[in-house]
Amino acid sequence: MSKKRKIVCPKNIPGYDPVATAAPGDYYDNERAENACAFFENHITHHKGKWAGKPFVLESWQHAFISNLFGWMREDGTRRYRNAYLELPRKNGKTTMMAAIGIYLLLADGENAPEVVIAASSRDQAAVCGDTARMMVKNSKTLSECVEVMRNTISAKDNNGRLDIISSDANNKHGKSPSCIVLDEVHTFGPAGEELYNALVTGVAARAQPLILSITTAGHDKNSLCWKLHQYADNVRKGIVKDPAFLPVIWGAEKEDDWHDEKVWAKCNPSLGVSVSLEFLRAEHSKSLELTGYSSQFRRLYLNQWTESETRWISAESWNACAVPGLDIESLAGQNLYIGMDLSTTVDLTCISCIFTDEEENVTCIPFNFCPENGIKRRSKLDRVPYEDWRERGHLEATSGDVVDYDAIINTLQRIAKIAKSIILCGYDPWNATMLATTLQSQGFKMVEVRQGYRTMSEPCRALESLVLSGKLIHPANVVLDWCVSNCVLEIDSAGNCKPSKAKSTERIDACSALVTALACMCSKDAENNTPSIYESNDLKWL
Repeated sequence: MSKKRKIVCPKNIPGYDPVATAAPGDYYDNERAENACAFFENHITHHKGKWAGKPFVLESWQHAFISNLFGWMREDGTRRYRNAYLELPRKNGKTTMMAAIGIYLLLADGENAPEVVIAASSRDQAAVCGDTARMMVKNSKTLSECVEVMRNTISAKDNNGRLDIISSDANNKHGKSPSCIVLDEVHTFGPAGEELYNALVTGVAARAQPLILSITTAGHDKNSLCWKLHQYADNVRKGIVKDPAFLPVIWGAEKEDDWHDEKVWAKCNPSLGVSVSLEFLRAEHSKSLELTGYSSQFRRLYLNQWTESETRWISAESWNACAVPGLDIESLAGQNLYIGMDLSTTVDLTCISCIFTDEEENVTCIPFNFCPENGIKRRSKLDRVPYEDWRERGHLEATSGDVVDYDAIINTLQRIAKIAKSIILCGYDPWNATMLATTLQSQGFKMVEVRQGYRTMSEPCRALESLVLSGKLIHPANVVLDWCVSNCVLEIDSAGNCKPSKAKSTERIDACSALVTALACMCSKDAENNTPSIYESNDLKWL
């Protein structure tokens, strides 16, 4: 082997040995690797935060990644790696490095008429990448002289190359012949993102050494493109799959790791102490201990662990422990009652949740679920759950016609009213329930608007958590409610307030939303005694 082929590459890639996985004839060119690293440190600067205007000095893990990506060659002189998958926690500088790689591949890769595409799932995320790349060029006199910068394109003056920043809704994703594709935050790619990926990947065939680079934080959807790429990368680094052209880089905690251990945090965050601070992780960890749903988010975002859902709220174990199958509503006669309604749309699932409380403040939830008879088969197909079976078992009431029959809901509430000692409040989201609320008001129900914002939902969400975890909530194991609770994902703002999120939940959560709305009424019961409630001046409104 010639001196040129002496392998001295850095191996700081977790769980993967680039030397042992090399194909016959592959070699490491130290000069190429160092030239690539020098480009970053000599021409790229940071443009935000405390490092704004300072050179982009590579951290050791970044140096190893860049060196291996651009230093390894095939026997024919082209790059060894054609695919790279980089997965690591937030705040470790993924987007900055991705934008810098795009600029390098546009100007210094030696490709004739390079076509670099930086792709994101949304316009907002694409804008973040684009702004980063544009500012990097703007801050360098050398780079500025080499390119022309437009809104979503950076064009090279000397090699007829271009760098395009696009999102999954782009109209021009087909017909490209990219020399390099950089995919940002692949875990956010839905069906449209996967279509974008497929359209771009099929266009690289005409290139001699194409590079597809996927960069992301761990996700939660195991039916996604990102999970497929993650599994493949993990199999390559474990040696299950032999693919010398695939570079797998995954920084994250293993299943058996103690996610409370700061040593595990350090193992997962290669830029700890630089772009992400220990103080910040400690604060996020403390939040995860206080907020039930935040633990999954902490583990996914900062330890790079794939979780069951984006922010899993109530575990099946805790919820099932509160079940009393066959619970008879007649046994609750004489108790106080709070009602929550989630009407959805007239052709979908409509849910009513009744919260009964006795003098000892025991809490029992009785759900009632409705769906138009003529829509059950359609809903079963769309939601992929057995609505017809649920109807036969008495967990779902089918109302006649094509839309939900509100008379059936009114009759059910009137029947329940005769059982309860008194109906304290009946809560509803005014989005599409004003007409029904007006009718119920005229029949003696004390109706109250419960909007689905953070301020209104946070306290009842905490109440539900507390009741479930302490075993003080009783429910009848209604399969519709069980399904909705299992689907429910929390959305948490920067102040730690939370609400159920229909947008982030993968399946329907209507019955769970109705339960939280009923608990919002229960949490505001002091209003009955003329005690000021936070809801009177915020998001809960009297009709």
